[in-house]
Amino acid sequence: NGRRIVSGSRDKTVRMWDSQSGECQYTLKSHLGWVMSVAYSPDDMHFVSGSRDKSIRIWNAETGKCKQVLTGHSGWVRSVVFSSEGKQVVSGSDDKTIRMWNIVTGECICKFASHTGWILSVGCYAEGKRIISGSQDKTIRIWDSLASECQLTSTGHSRAVNSVCFTTNGKQIVSASLDNKIGIWDTGTGKCQLILAGHTGSITSVSCCQDGKHASSGSRDKTIRVWNIETGE
Repeated sequence: NGRRIVSGSRDKTVRMWDSQSGECQYTLKSHLGWVMSVAYSPDDMHFVSGSRDKSIRIWNAETGKCKQVLTGHSGWVRSVVFSSEGKQVVSGSDDKTIRMWNIVTGECICKFASHTGWILSVGCYAEGKRIISGSQDKTIRIWDSLASECQLTSTGHSRAVNSVCFTTNGKQIVSASLDNKIGIWDTGTGKCQLILAGHTGSITSVSCCQDGKHASSGSRDKTIRVWNIETGE
């Protein structure tokens, strides 16, 4: 709802902030390693955190209480995201696997293991039926969670893929890479439709806007850019 922001840090804490006053509402200290990724549930009632301690934690956003601890990864958990209906969490790890979890039971529903490098970013679409991943191995993969298999592999980046996201209609993927470029990919074919160039440093994060026409990116060149993913401007 935009009123609160959750953050994860190298100090091993998760913090909840009031976006209007800038005040920290509470600090959570359960993780034993850097907190690499955090994400809200679709209803804003919960959030998830992934850590270098190899665990994933589900939290109640109102109380700050930990509701579930998900374990099974053998490497750092670098990326976590809720499915669109909020019943599952998808995680990507340095153990080169992607996992989908039932947040109520804590069970791993499915596991994907085709990447040859660390998983740096994951995304979800269609109630978790389609999963995307970006990896240190320079590839982007699209997964079918029902069939537990890789549908498509997209190649084109010359360095690690740091961040990936689906557009709102699920027809495209936006990727950000250490090669300073952003790629727009067709989810039906896996082919690259457009390359966005302009950053002069590695791109660490990318996010798709709700209008389906724009994406924002953050880079080590110290800039944030908003792009038209149809024209490349």
